[in-house]
Amino acid sequence: MNKNKKIFIIISIFSILVLSCVLTNPNKNEYINWSKEEIQSQSSNILEKGVIGFLGEKIISNTTTTRNYIIFSIYKTEIEGEELTTLGIFKNFIPINKEKDKNKSIIKGAI
Repeated sequence: MNKNKKIFIIISIFSILVLSCVLTNPNKNEYINWSKEEIQSQSSNILEKGVIGFLGEKIISNTTTTRNYIIFSIYKTEIEGEELTTLGIFKNFIPINKEKDKNKSIIKGAI
């Protein structure tokens, strides 16, 4: 295989990867839905689950900032002393940093 063909293949693979990232970069609404489901699944209190089910989207939306870098997004949600930073890429969310006040839960702080 000659050098030009190798370069073309590498550039093509890289371009496909970048295009895939751009097309599958999740938006804020997808993050809000994911976050709401995560909070509900981690809660053992029926009242908390109900509040998050009813008001969760609004609470999460109002306390979340988004930085969109085209190929991925960073979401930062801060509620009552608890901060969660999440990477959104390929229609998936990966929590990358969670700072928490040990005496509060993200749900208890919201209600």
